[in-house]
Amino acid sequence: MMKSIADRVHEALMREEREIGAGEVLKRFFMIDTGKEEFAEQIVSGMLSKDPRFRRTSRGTWEAVKVQSLFELPLGETPFVLFQIEDAWGLMRGKRPGMDAAGTDAAGTEDYGAAGYKPYAFLLYRGDIGTAEANPGDLLENPGRFVFVPYEQKSLTALKNVFRARTPLPVELATLSLRNVLSALYPGRVMKSWDDIVRELEIRNIVPTGPRSKVKNLLLCFEHILKEAEKRKIQNARGLLSLGVVSRKEVDFSRYAFSAEWVGGLPQCPGVYTFMDSEQRVIYVGKTNNLRARVSSYFWNTGESPEKIENILRDMYDIDCTALSSELEALIEEYRLIDRHRPRYNTQVGVSERNTDIPRYVLIPKTAVKGSLKLFLISPGLPLVEHEYWCGKEDRRLQAAIDEMTQASGYVRDPLKQIALSYLERYERNLVVVDVDRYASAGDVERALKHHCRDLMEGEWDAFERSAYL
Repeated sequence: MMKSIADRVHEALMREEREIGAGEVLKRFFMIDTGKEEFAEQIVSGMLSKDPRFRRTSRGTWEAVKVQSLFELPLGETPFVLFQIEDAWGLMRGKRPGMDAAGTDAAGTEDYGAAGYKPYAFLLYRGDIGTAEANPGDLLENPGRFVFVPYEQKSLTALKNVFRARTPLPVELATLSLRNVLSALYPGRVMKSWDDIVRELEIRNIVPTGPRSKVKNLLLCFEHILKEAEKRKIQNARGLLSLGVVSRKEVDFSRYAFSAEWVGGLPQCPGVYTFMDSEQRVIYVGKTNNLRARVSSYFWNTGESPEKIENILRDMYDIDCTALSSELEALIEEYRLIDRHRPRYNTQVGVSERNTDIPRYVLIPKTAVKGSLKLFLISPGLPLVEHEYWCGKEDRRLQAAIDEMTQASGYVRDPLKQIALSYLERYERNLVVVDVDRYASAGDVERALKHHCRDLMEGEWDAFERSAYL
């Protein structure tokens, strides 16, 4: 299996049982020896700080930790997110259509009458730690770290619509079906509405006048479920989630070339995954924003229909995962793999062709790898060019590639270029765009990139989620 650099670092540290400094990581795994610890720290910290398999020591070095899957966490440690969404537009834009600047809608209703009203509510619940209002931005950035408990199916649909508007990659959510769990816990009772639930569980009802009140209702019901789960010796999130799945069959990992622990230790980042049969033939290729959550979903039904994946699980024997730096890179790599292997469970989607108005752009997707930018060069006369750019280092190859962009004539057909253009048109806010035609030379373009790198280094690299034309 192809392993990411983070995978290789984690395996080495677990095997050697020692700590490692940023400089050694850069030299040993990136094959780069700069001698500048600050530069090494910027790159390595960006890669390891958000990966739960690593922990920084008091000496500033890094050590490996054994990762426990979200589904295997004790119920008291599992981060559940209780939520209700009245409309997806309000979550994406911050207010509902028809509301004025103060947050009051035209109808002047009680729900929408208060200034600052939000048509959604998120509550983070983690056992004895208690509850806290969750930041929607954090949830949308790291959905694979939470189990989502919707007030009703409409809220879950709205949340998925928000994700679809943010990224073309499928985002796998670990979701808990309240109705199915209640049916499993109390098979003889009818609980189809909130009135039924309040009456049957004998919980105090809060009048649901808005999202926050509805989430409080949900909290009372959820705490009742957790107490009942404890009585029935349900110890982890996986056990609770299994109650919400009708006719769920336990997965036998002994028939695969990988373990449940391996799946639970996959990185939470964009990437592509390839399913292979026992003869190493590729049978399915997928892309995702979160490798761990997406691959796990095939084994611990987290919202997807069991029937949809039954044939894949039957024929699959091995998995190959590749962690990538951005969703655009994942889209392109998925197309390449499907085009190369023609897996029987994939449908190759045609890419619409346009040969007019192709700009000369350098696209810079958001990345968490500090000190490095994955560039995508678009021009009419060339296929799509991908380039790894290291901040702070002069790059003659990049200058040559930009010169070739400006000098190439005619039109070259390339489906990967069309994928990048379509991504730019729909998800422009996820990119920084360099308009090459605004600069006199390739050297000027690279100097603009250096300024951009410097701004990222001096500010927050993690805030690199905006659209700008340099």
